[in-house]
Amino acid sequence: MRNGSSSANETPRLQAFAERWNTITQSRGMQRIGAWTRIGVTIALVIFLAQRLDQIGWQAVIASLPTAPGFYAFLIAGYMTLPLCEWLIFRRLWSLPPRALPVFFRKRVYNEAVIDHAGDAFLLTWANAHTSIAPRTLLIGVKDAAIVSAAVSHAATIVLAAAAFQTDFLGLLLPAAADQRLAFVFGVAFLVAMLLILVALRRKLLHSTAPLIRYIASLHTMRLLLVMACDVAMWESAVPAMSWSGWLIVLAGQFLLTRLPFLPNKDLSFAALGVGLAGLLGEDAAALSGMFVAGA
Repeated sequence: MRNGSSSANETPRLQAFAERWNTITQSRGMQRIGAWTRIGVTIALVIFLAQRLDQIGWQAVIASLPTAPGFYAFLIAGYMTLPLCEWLIFRRLWSLPPRALPVFFRKRVYNEAVIDHAGDAFLLTWANAHTSIAPRTLLIGVKDAAIVSAAVSHAATIVLAAAAFQTDFLGLLLPAAADQRLAFVFGVAFLVAMLLILVALRRKLLHSTAPLIRYIASLHTMRLLLVMACDVAMWESAVPAMSWSGWLIVLAGQFLLTRLPFLPNKDLSFAALGVGLAGLLGEDAAALSGMFVAGA
């Protein structure tokens, strides 16, 4: 994306940034803060889930856990899409062999169960120890892949939110409360602003070649479409009575949730969101809650 002289000038800054970031994230104070934050958020989510499930009825939820084989087949397929997509990306960037695929499953676990970008740090550490690629090249690959993934995910979330805004179900979720509607609009506006910033600064932020950037963007676009299809098919197999507009609301909520930075344990967070919405979607709250709990 940039000429050789500009890239050479960026090298010291990239290395300095990587060193500063590593120093900050590896400091004992930051690790303690991160650990206690993750524990606090997880405890709050568990308490919320327990209270909400208690209101619905534990026996009813347990009895309503999905039994259709298709639910779990689509759950596994959807989970595998991100590691497979990232392996394809870094296979082209770094010429990784097939045996590196499990690394990207671990990367996903770190990013979702621990905190955002913990998986990126793990991937950098692994690649530095198992490849002969220069650290700067490794850093550029991880950084560019993360930025392009974020841009594509932002765009998908904006489209889903705009579609969800047109449904009658949004009136159920945001009833007459102007401040709630404002918060929703503000959240979408923030995503639009972030996407515009990423597009405007792409020549400064991205250092990979244009064909590589297009390749990464196309793979992430196909991945998100596949994930949406798997999610809706999974949910439909568990609660076939739900309308498509209802699933659109759930899908938009899920994507908005994944855009929240540094949110630990996003599967549990989505389960809490889904259980919280179960009573508002006009269907069997126990069946919906059982589905979201099983999906977590």
